Order: sequence, then structure tokens, then C-alpha cells
Amino acid sequence: MCGTVGLGMRRVGKRLLGWTLMAMAFGSACTPFKYTDDDDLCSKAKPLPFGVAVKDELSQKTGDTSDCKEIKYFKDSLASIEYRLGTAFEKHDLKGTIVLYNGEGQVLDQKSVDPSIFKYNFDVEVKAQKPYYLEFKITEGDYAYSAQVSFKAVDPCARCDDDEECVEGECRKAKKECDPECDEDAGFLCDEGECKYQCDDGCQKKRGYQCEAASGECVKVLKECRPTCKSGYSCNRRNGQCVAVAPKTCAGGCKPGELCQSGKCVPLGGAPKCPPCAANEKCDAASAKCVPVAAETDPTGPITGTVTSTVRAPDGTVLYLNRGDRHGVKVGKRGSLCGQTFAVTNVYPTRAKAKTAAAIETIGNCNSFTIQR
Repeated sequence: MCGTVGLGMRRVGKRLLGWTLMAMAFGSACTPFKYTDDDDLCSKAKPLPFGVAVKDELSQKTGDTSDCKEIKYFKDSLASIEYRLGTAFEKHDLKGTIVLYNGEGQVLDQKSVDPSIFKYNFDVEVKAQKPYYLEFKITEGDYAYSAQVSFKAVDPCARCDDDEECVEGECRKAKKECDPECDEDAGFLCDEGECKYQCDDGCQKKRGYQCEAASGECVKVLKECRPTCKSGYSCNRRNGQCVAVAPKTCAGGCKPGELCQSGKCVPLGGAPKCPPCAANEKCDAASAKCVPVAAETDPTGPITGTVTSTVRAPDGTVLYLNRGDRHGVKVGKRGSLCGQTFAVTNVYPTRAKAKTAAAIETIGNCNSFTIQR
């Protein structure tokens, strides 16, 4: 075909034009053509829209070995990104890495890609209007894939440590309650988990005087309250009258199915309120919801779960686990992940944060962990 075009041009007699067109024909149709799309660099990243599965492909044969996608949202959110390569029954042949960056180019997470795994998930908290990038690079293979992102509101209470409580979306140092409750009639009030006398020590030695806890004054006992004040009231011994005390509130509120009584959360009506549960479910008192029985963990055996995401650290890797306080995970507990050990640093109701000295490349796609109780 290419030779025929060149010969035809020479027969026309326009030698120069013929040779020029022949060279063009050879350059465009007779030499190998290497295709590369235009999102191979993160500076040219294409947006990954919310809730839409974007299909693309990579090919070592054609030289298209890198794609970069950008995610951005209008408010602070938790982004969940999923890459799918083939299916559980149809293996792909791609090998490489998917790396998650923030706008400053800092690596937030990365996963190694190989034909044995067809789904890769990333979870990251994103700031409003800030760009984040996912760079997919391969070293071999030729296959299509899809990428999708979803966003949901960030749970501010999930960041609270064990010694903090969530108040109106903010983590604050938890106030320690006194158990048993302090005897206010005797002049004691609760201060950081300890009952403390509110008056000078000399007041206890004065006959006919008593410490008034609310004011911290040593007052003369003029009148006793008769009959004894009922619950929720205290005796004003200056006039012998019962006065209502300020109700104790539950900081941060109570969980569904609980009621605040005397500053403590107790089950509503003495038992959690759940809808009728199926045969393979039971009522969870903390959430007042039906949960699968199979999801429960053995209270005496090891705790098992998966790593939801990893973040590179200067001296190792930070792990985010899908097990937390409700599953028995405690700060300081040690676990193992494909032969690598880690220690739990933070625990939340249903998840935990841990640290390992192993590099993120060593962790790779290993995501099943075990924690010994």
C-alpha cells in the first residue's frame, strides 16, 4: 500500500511533492505507532466525578503505562475510592502500583497491584476544595479498569481518644465521674473523679456547723429538714428547707436506646429497644440495632480484621484497622500483619489506629491482621 502511493506520485511527474507525500505515508501508516493518552502525569490529571464509575485502560504494549485521576470535594469529607481490575472469576494481568497523594505531593497511601487481586480501596479525609491525586502506574500487562469515588460526612467523634468525650462535634477532655457519688450534704463535690471537701478542714471540727458544698462556706446548722429531702433535693440548713439541685447531665449525650439519669447513661426502659431481629441477628444494646451474629468476636480468642488503609510514616507505616473498642481492641495491644508486628496507638468505637516499623512497601497488599487479647 505504501509503495503504491509513492509510485503513483512519481508517475504524476511531481517528483518533489511525490517524495514528500510518500514520506508522510510511510511515517503515518508504515511505522509502529505508540499511543499514550494525555493523563499520564498528575499535572494533567483528569477529574474523578462523584458516584460515577470511570472506565480506562493501561497497556505496556502501547506505552500507556500511567494514569492520574484527581478528586476534589466542596466540603470536608471522608472519600472512599475503589479501583476494579477484572473480577473474582476473570483475572487481569496488570502489575504496578496505585499511589494516593495530597496536593503537595505527599504520599498518603499506596497499594501494589498484581493479578491475584481485582479490587483496591482507599479511604482518606479530604479538605474542602483541596485536590488529591491517584496515580496508577504499571510495569507490565494490558487491561481495562474502572475507578469510582464516593464522599460522606466525617464523623468528628471518631477522632476522640479514650480520655476524651465528643461534645457538639468536638473532642474534649472527659470529665471523670465519681463513683459512688459524693455526699453533697456533707460538703463534698466531685472534682476529676475524686470527692473533695469544699470548706476549710476546721469546719468539720466545729460543733453545730456544717459545710455548704455549693458555696464552700461553713454555715451554722439552724434547722434540720424534716422529713428528709427526697432525691433531687438537698437540705438548706440555714432555713431547714429542701431545695432542688441542678440535674446532672450526660456530657456528649447518650447512645440510641439509652437515657441520662443522674449524670449516667442507662438503658431506656431497662432494656435496649430494637426492631424484631432475624434468626441470624441479635440486638446490639449500644446502637439499638440488629447486628449479624457472625460479626461478633470471640471474647476470649484473638481479634481478627482487615486494614482499611495505610499511610507512609518516617519510621514505618500507620495502619487503620476495622476493629475498635466494641470489639475488644485496647491501646498498647500488639498484633501481627503478614509476619510484621504492630502496636495499637488509638482506639475508637469501631476502628483503631496502629503503627508498625515495617515500610509501606513491605506491607503491600497484606490486609489481614490478628491482635492477641
